[in-house]
Amino acid sequence: MFRSILKYSYFILCVSALFAIEQKVFSIQLETPTEWIIPVFNVLLLVYAWKNRTYLPIKKLFVLSIAGLGLSILLSIPNSEVLEHSIKGTLVWISYLIAFGGGFWVLNFNQKEKQQFLIICGVGYGVLLLYSFIHYLIIGIRYHNSYKMALPFANGHTLLIAMAFPLWIYLTNTWIQNPQKKWHLILLWGFYTFVIYLSYSRFYWVMTTLITVIVFLNYYRKWIKITLVAGVIFSVTAYIAYIKIKEYRDKHQVWLDPKDHASVFVQIESIFVLSKNESTSERSNRWKVAKMMFFQSMWTGIGINTFPERYYQYLEKIPQNNIKNTTRYKDYMNAHNLYIGTMAEQGILGLFALLFFIGVWFYYWRKLHFVAKLIFVHYLLFGIIEDFTLLVDIIPCFWVCVTWGIRNLQETQ
Repeated sequence: MFRSILKYSYFILCVSALFAIEQKVFSIQLETPTEWIIPVFNVLLLVYAWKNRTYLPIKKLFVLSIAGLGLSILLSIPNSEVLEHSIKGTLVWISYLIAFGGGFWVLNFNQKEKQQFLIICGVGYGVLLLYSFIHYLIIGIRYHNSYKMALPFANGHTLLIAMAFPLWIYLTNTWIQNPQKKWHLILLWGFYTFVIYLSYSRFYWVMTTLITVIVFLNYYRKWIKITLVAGVIFSVTAYIAYIKIKEYRDKHQVWLDPKDHASVFVQIESIFVLSKNESTSERSNRWKVAKMMFFQSMWTGIGINTFPERYYQYLEKIPQNNIKNTTRYKDYMNAHNLYIGTMAEQGILGLFALLFFIGVWFYYWRKLHFVAKLIFVHYLLFGIIEDFTLLVDIIPCFWVCVTWGIRNLQETQ
């Protein structure tokens, strides 16, 4: 009975994480009670874990790597430049780890319960995608509006997709592995893919295309040569088209239009020419600031969860000619890079702990099933453009996927 209550509470908690409203709408402060539910759930979960401690499997290397992450976070607190922020960030990190990672580990779902979990999360995320699509149509199909398509539930188009991209990977694998699988899964996959490309998230434009090809070739390896030839033909054709379009644009000075940055062409171009997109310029500023923070306190960093508070103070110390132009002032956000952000906030010790954690995944690599490998690589690459250490949109999905992958090493997918 106790376990059943925890199981369904965990399902509800994971779905509620997708709808974590934390901003003002029409001057009204909206917030879901996720942060209040988590402590209660964690207490009950720890009680259950203690009562069943003799039955819980322990993978010492995995536990040690997580302990290393936690230790580096704790060591960043004493020298934190904003002590109260670091304390709060540490508590949030620990509570989310216990709730979402620990919940999956301790409750030890059987195959039927995992399917229930996938269905519940799939339906929940499907509702969020449908809302985002309708909202997008209402506010107008423009690039700057695509960033707002999931408001107030997700801050940005990339985060909307990243919230449950592992689910898309699972669906892609299921569909290609068995095209005759349940039609509603294929329908969800198709709608999901459509929204990904509609979102104008350049990172996920690349990831969806790349992972689809990888999954396809994993099951149909006889198509490798044809795929390579098709890839070369597509690349050459795309390059010729790019040259022709660019010549036309330069001839007619299309780039003088203030709204030109919103065009599909410029967004695709910005994948390869980073200066074409403002968000890349803003990331450049943040990485320069993170570098300064790192050298300010190399061993333990300036304290977890302090980057947003100290960003503009450090930015003022950089010569103006080295700062990229951006309109995102007073936008309090993280370093937009997991590895650089860890160095800034937790120093060398934090980066070492993160690399050790990643190394443990590679240690288990051969035993991980195919989907877990794809999800792991996705998070490694996603870390290049986003620091999701304390990002409440992403961290629940991250810890669920991490624990699922390690918890079920012997399973095949």
